[in-house]
Amino acid sequence: MTKRFGAEHPETLNSMANISLSYKQLWKFEAATKLAKEVLAMGTGNDVTTLTLRANLAVALFEKKIFDKAEALGEQVLDERRKILGGNHPDTLIFLSILAMVYNSQGKWEKAGNLMVETIEKQRSRLGEHHPSTLISKFNLSLIRLEQGQWEMAEDVWVNILAKVEAVLGREHECTVRCR
Repeated sequence: MTKRFGAEHPETLNSMANISLSYKQLWKFEAATKLAKEVLAMGTGNDVTTLTLRANLAVALFEKKIFDKAEALGEQVLDERRKILGGNHPDTLIFLSILAMVYNSQGKWEKAGNLMVETIEKQRSRLGEHHPSTLISKFNLSLIRLEQGQWEMAEDVWVNILAKVEAVLGREHECTVRCR
């Protein structure tokens, strides 16, 4: 791409952003973070691409357990996603769930629980009760409830969720295995 369009052409930057996303999905957070920072420094001129890169960077910080920076960037990204994509866009809803887990990792359980409940309500309305994103958010809510010491509530959600996750995703899917 660089030879064809030039280093700062939007197509080159979008391709680099996609490679950064691939690194993140492969759990190569150092490479994802480095490439995302390079692209952000060049400026994309494309709000959605910039948003995606900033979201990926926040997730990479979370995965690297740099929670304070993940939270600060995550809150900025969430505000931007709400403005650009809308509060009920599937990508915004996924990021709501991620930010709730960032709060959970810092012991901000009430804030995490409230945000996850908001996420689930919006996902039910927008995506449906049995959508994988909705189910994953419900599973994450059970983890938050465990951290809060709400064992019975967590168990009810967990047991209820496992059957649905297996039905929707299959017994061998990564999320199903994590739920067990």
